[in-house]
Amino acid sequence: MNIIILGTGGCGKTSFTGRFGKYLKRNHYKVKFLNLDPGVVSFDYKADYDIRDKFNVKKIMDEENLGPNGAMIQAMEKVVHKKKVDYISFSIFGSKSLIKKYWHLLKFAGNEILECADINFE
Repeated sequence: MNIIILGTGGCGKTSFTGRFGKYLKRNHYKVKFLNLDPGVVSFDYKADYDIRDKFNVKKIMDEENLGPNGAMIQAMEKVVHKKKVDYISFSIFGSKSLIKKYWHLLKFAGNEILECADINFE
């Protein structure tokens, strides 16, 4: 099962993801944490996949001389348009049998993701 956590900046997406994942684990569910928020500074869980390993907002700000908002939009476009998230899908899920065995908590950045793409998670 895929659960996508979205919300405005500062609303508690990261905290919710960590606490909900810990709740699921305590109740004997298998959980994978997927951070697709290139602007998050830190979180209190170990991400099984972290988009910041590919790029992050701070680096985009420095390299492209953008402010935080412009860098976040640029980062979300990279998340969405880099082969339509195929590289993320393969890195995260691997195979359909893995998808069925885990609860996937996908933590995105704020509403920018909705402005950048039409993504279909099956």
